[in-house]
Order: sequence, then structure tokens, then C-alpha cells
Amino acid sequence: MLALLRVPERPSDGESLTGLLNGTPPHVELDAYSESQYPLRFGWSPLRALRAGRYKLIEAPRAELYDLDRDPFEERNLYEERSDLARALAHRLTTFEGGLESRRRDNISDPTPSTELQQRLASLGYIGSGASRAPMDHHDLPDPKDCIDLFSNKSRAPSCANTGRGSWPVPIGQLFVKQPDSVSKQNP
Repeated sequence: MLALLRVPERPSDGESLTGLLNGTPPHVELDAYSESQYPLRFGWSPLRALRAGRYKLIEAPRAELYDLDRDPFEERNLYEERSDLARALAHRLTTFEGGLESRRRDNISDPTPSTELQQRLASLGYIGSGASRAPMDHHDLPDPKDCIDLFSNKSRAPSCANTGRGSWPVPIGQLFVKQPDSVSKQNP
């Protein structure tokens, strides 16, 4: 946008994409970051990923690395075979997240309610100390890819119960015996 308005450039992250508008697209290879905290709802490890060029690194308890040009369906995990590349991408991912975290800290005030507010809420019957930040290291939590069948069965069970149609994927009691620490015992 700044380039379109002819505003003098200042150092910043990103690249000008004005060439896309005038028919001369620049060759820009940008990293793409993604994350999902949703697995935490079930007591599983969150997922983070970095796509850099043709490679995609997925950070999980058992990390994955894929060459998307040769393996677009992500069927062959190269993490062990290309450990040097995996380490380099993991470093880029951590560096990127460090920048995100510092921006978050700069833009977020302390969410802890004052002592007075906590006392007023307690007098109304509210208990608890509010939300707390989850620990950053989740590698001791189950890997979501190991829990896909359990998730699928949990997802189907409530719809069977609510509609009376369909067959139970497994006896309902077994859903939580397989992973008793699962946080979400309701319809995801």
C-alpha cells in the first residue's frame, strides 16, 4: 500500500506486491506461519508450522518435514532424513514466534483482575483465578496425529446420541478410557 501511495519506505517486514497490480509480479518467496491451539482443548499438543519455499515443517511432539514439490500430499516425512534442514526451519519458526510474542506483550495489558475485583466476584459466587497462560512446552502432551481416531469417534458420538440415528463408533465408555485426560468430553 505504501508503495502505491509513493510513501517513502521505512524498514519493515514484508515485500511490496504492487507488481501484481501492474502485471509484473515480483518473485517473492515469503515464509508462511500457521498454528492451531485447538488440540489443547482435548489435552493434546498444539501444532505449529512453517512453510518456507517447497518445504513445510510441522512442530509437534513428533515433528514432520515435507517436500511439497515432490510430496504434495505430505505422505513421506523427511524430518529424520533431512535433520539439518529441519533444524534450520525450526530455528526460523522459533525466531518468527519470538517476534510475535514480543508484539503480543507490547499490545496486551495484564489480564489479572485487581484484588478488589476478585473479592467482589467471589462475593457473587464466582470462583477461580481467571485464565492463565498455558506453558510453552507441550511436548509431553499427546501428538494430535495419534489421536485422530479418538477425535473422530468423540465427534460422531454426540450426534448419534442427539439424533438417535447412526451407529455408535465404539461403546461410549471406551472413548474416555482410551484417553482419560482428554479435556473436552463434549461435542468438539
